[in-house]
Amino acid sequence: MTGAAGLGKTTLCRAVLDQLDRRTLTSLVADKFISTEDLLKTLLTDFGVISHDDVERGMLKSASRAELAAALHDFLVSLAALQTFAVVIIDDAQDLSIEVLGEIRAFAEDIGDEPPLQIVLVGRPSLDKTLGGAALRDWNQRVSTRCRLTPIAAE
Repeated sequence: MTGAAGLGKTTLCRAVLDQLDRRTLTSLVADKFISTEDLLKTLLTDFGVISHDDVERGMLKSASRAELAAALHDFLVSLAALQTFAVVIIDDAQDLSIEVLGEIRAFAEDIGDEPPLQIVLVGRPSLDKTLGGAALRDWNQRVSTRCRLTPIAAE
């Protein structure tokens, strides 16, 4: 979902999250993060796999990207048996590096025909240009729905 600043993209995301049933676990990533590791820690915390204490002082404080990705993968695989799904909404996705966007796409791979993870990227119109680039061709091909918000007309 793309649109200019101030059109209500984040508000719309929060409204959608409020409408989801209890079988859908959610993570709204609105904070800027620097690394894939930070994103993985956020997702694992939001989904209840780990606690903030695990991240700050526990054994996952210095976990590698591979260890965190494995924990997320194991969690996502476990959702199928529960008939539960996970949705990640990443706000301000236009600020993500191509490398991090590539890692995000990989989260949902190798989990089966119908992955239990849906990823929603929300950002300014430059996000469309980024996804349309050669480096993210695979990402762009996997986008199932696109939405561009425009200002509400006066009438």
